[in-house]
Amino acid sequence: MPDLLAHYASSVLLAKTRLGLKESLTLRLVGLLPDVDALLRLHRWVTHSLTLTLAVALPLLALTYKYKRRHFETATLGTTIYILHIVLDLFTGPTPILYPLTDPIWIKIQADGLYSDGGITITPRITVKTAKPDFTP
Repeated sequence: MPDLLAHYASSVLLAKTRLGLKESLTLRLVGLLPDVDALLRLHRWVTHSLTLTLAVALPLLALTYKYKRRHFETATLGTTIYILHIVLDLFTGPTPILYPLTDPIWIKIQADGLYSDGGITITPRITVKTAKPDFTP
């Protein structure tokens, strides 16, 4: 599945910016964590909601900062990797990024090209679509 590979690769690249190869092993797997809902046959469910992610992550980050400050950078990096997964999914299909506030959002980026005697014309197009949430298996 190319999505899993893309999420893993982006997690590796981001984790390696701050940690070594061995230390970043757990964080690399955090980039795959939002897709755990696929095991319930409900892919892109609440695990892909940025609002719910921040509602859980911000108090945990605050507690980490207060009591385990030496792990705060790693916890922040893990949260960033998790959020990166959600943002990347916006470009591959309807994603409930702001659930329950709005319907799932899908960003499509296209570039149409035309080659003629007059030269090359490239027309970029960005479309933002919404869809009704469908959380049925």
